[in-house]
Amino acid sequence: MMHALIDTGTSALFFVWSTWFYHFYKPGSRSNLPIGYYQCPGSCSPIQPTDFPYLDGTKVYVFQHRGNARIGQTDAGSIKFGLVYKYEAPDNAPPFHSIGLGTQVYPGYPSLMSQLQGKAADTSFALHLRAHRCDAVTGELLLGGGDPSLYVAPLTFIPLRSQGYHVVEIGSLQVGSRHKTIGINQDAVIDSGAEGLFVPNMYFEALIKDIFDQATALAGAPIHPQWVPKARLYEFDCAFMDFFPPIEIGLGSAGQPPILVTNYARNSGGICSVAITGEATTRWTLPAFILVGTYFEFRPSQSKLGVAKLAQN
Repeated sequence: MMHALIDTGTSALFFVWSTWFYHFYKPGSRSNLPIGYYQCPGSCSPIQPTDFPYLDGTKVYVFQHRGNARIGQTDAGSIKFGLVYKYEAPDNAPPFHSIGLGTQVYPGYPSLMSQLQGKAADTSFALHLRAHRCDAVTGELLLGGGDPSLYVAPLTFIPLRSQGYHVVEIGSLQVGSRHKTIGINQDAVIDSGAEGLFVPNMYFEALIKDIFDQATALAGAPIHPQWVPKARLYEFDCAFMDFFPPIEIGLGSAGQPPILVTNYARNSGGICSVAITGEATTRWTLPAFILVGTYFEFRPSQSKLGVAKLAQN
């Protein structure tokens, strides 16, 4: 069994090759990769190599392979995917598996959803994350369609505005009980592989100010955020982790449906920060934590996205 990154920001489908991991990445290591690895049933040699670059500087080098796969409850049968034989990461992060659900085209490396045509009901898929006590988060990926029992009706549809990425429109933004900003009307990429919320600079500082002003009011004590240029985010005293207000992001031109984002403050080994970064662009990037508490049903062939509140267990 392997645990893979579900990434709506790319169509790259690849797994870590066991031979490379043991002999090149960690030579002489006897420990297992916590997320698992792919071991070729027979001989396995690099053919048709390529690389998948990521915006943070990570580069994954793969070669083409074909094998049988079962993803969740879906039997994918024989599919093509990449096997990692080289890996570069600027922050020394460990290698990972990727199940890309984007729609980009990589020659020789067809996307998972294109390979499931005729095997799954259609090219639709659904995603959601659910928060539990003790900060645990679980999620589910449904291939070939959605499940009405998972959400509170109605399922509101908005247009997907790009063929290469899952792009929607952001219409409004509100932090806690602050004034709602309407008429934003900018593109946003839904990228579940991203680690933070990327916001155009024209909205970034006002958003951060609203967040810390409300957190300070709720805590009853001043919070002194510190900007960390290298990480490009604000850090704060972890004693204030429980006082950050929700952010409502209104999707679609009218800001409907709204999604409530509460998981943007994070504690990484005792260093607390707000996972929001400004960008010199007019496009937003919505990361995996926007999925918490919300049901998303992607219908790329119909160029639309369904959004609803996640039903209680």
